[in-house]
Amino acid sequence: MSSIEQTSKQSSATSTNRELIYSLAKREESVVPAIISRKTGSLSGAVEISGSKNVGLKLLTTTPMFGEPLSLIGVPRNNQVRYLIDLLRSFGTSVSIESDTSLGFDLTVRSDVLSRNRFEYCEIRRCRHMFLLAVSVLARSGKVSVPMPGYSHYGARPIDGQLAGLRKMGVRVLPVKEGMIQMEIPSSSLRGAEVFLPFPSNAVTEALLWAAVAAEGTTIIHGAAQEPETIELAKFFQAADVEIRGVGTSELVIHGRGLSALRSPGDYRIIPDRIEIATLGAAVALCGGQIRLIGVRNSHLAAVRAVLGDLGVRIVDENEDTWLLSAEGRPKAAGISTGPFPGFPTDALGPYIATLSVASGISVVQERMWTNRLSLASELKRLGAEISSPSGQVAIIQGVTNLSGAPVIGTDPRATVALTLAGLYAGGETTVFGVDLLDNAYDGLDEKLRRLGARVSRTVVSADDFHHVDPTYGRLEAF
Repeated sequence: MSSIEQTSKQSSATSTNRELIYSLAKREESVVPAIISRKTGSLSGAVEISGSKNVGLKLLTTTPMFGEPLSLIGVPRNNQVRYLIDLLRSFGTSVSIESDTSLGFDLTVRSDVLSRNRFEYCEIRRCRHMFLLAVSVLARSGKVSVPMPGYSHYGARPIDGQLAGLRKMGVRVLPVKEGMIQMEIPSSSLRGAEVFLPFPSNAVTEALLWAAVAAEGTTIIHGAAQEPETIELAKFFQAADVEIRGVGTSELVIHGRGLSALRSPGDYRIIPDRIEIATLGAAVALCGGQIRLIGVRNSHLAAVRAVLGDLGVRIVDENEDTWLLSAEGRPKAAGISTGPFPGFPTDALGPYIATLSVASGISVVQERMWTNRLSLASELKRLGAEISSPSGQVAIIQGVTNLSGAPVIGTDPRATVALTLAGLYAGGETTVFGVDLLDNAYDGLDEKLRRLGARVSRTVVSADDFHHVDPTYGRLEAF
């Protein structure tokens, strides 16, 4: 029996309490998990890429809208997916794990009943895509209560755009009371609407896509996000018999026919995770060597490929889904500016800051999506990196020839992996805390790094010893 199946036998209240304690009260534990990262020579070997975290999670949130079973193939086995499976079960959804391999979960999901329509604050904090699940519950039950999302380590995560669009589609949004938003559909169903987005937000686009699929009538989303994950979600609904035009463009036209018209798309395979590909590319740029990545989609990775080329990484397309990457010597300095697709993905920036910290020359990085993404610079400086930040969203990096191992803390998944990679270059031993956050975003990334020859291992450290390093660890970001 898998750990998820065992956990599902506990009550939803117990599960909720466990997750709240786990994410917000680490100081009550006797030990704290950590990764030990040691100086590593050239990398070599092959890795098959896991399914996309964001696609897998978001497709799971659609299940309350379907009256038929869904079959999802290759869902990554990260902690957020595991938690969302537990949460779906607490809402009455049946989740069967048909296969559990290194390539992910194969799941059969069925939502015959909906046992509740209220979310707790700790549930929203634990999984960043919970608002999409709330829209699915709203479409199914006609009302939902959901907490305001609150603070994120990366910066503000407003939901104003989602709420404004939902109001146009006939949703009544009541004033915030005791931190909760209550949404209701006063008429018999959602209705199609025309919505203009001032910024191509994937979060807003996807929430309105969810609602448009459940609505009666035509919805037009102007200024829609064009991220590969958003496109894949639209393709999923097309496979579920929804007519959608403009997929892959800035204007989506969705012809909704209500939930009763949705059909199971059959076995639906999750696309490869482009952020995992970008992360492993940063690793070979940092350490040198030659690695093979299997499960690549070039159309998703143009900006990443260009930056890897600037760093001095050579990429050969062995076939349509396999990259052979090779690098030697120190990486070259480069400039990176994040942005909506087809720009450089913000979630990939952390590992590249680690790589640029040892590049030959001066690099400039601009983070245009989040206000606090560059906070990992302070921990990289503990290893000897020379990074200055004239503003919270611009960093100037003077590459150094040596780093020195030290205890460091990743306060989000991308910062944790960045510090782990930096430890592969540093002399001595780097102890990286924030393993639980790493596991929220990646499916066995440290195992894949070891397969390529990286000297990384897991350990536990006494909580008493750890809180001498940082007594505020209990406030780390759960995302």
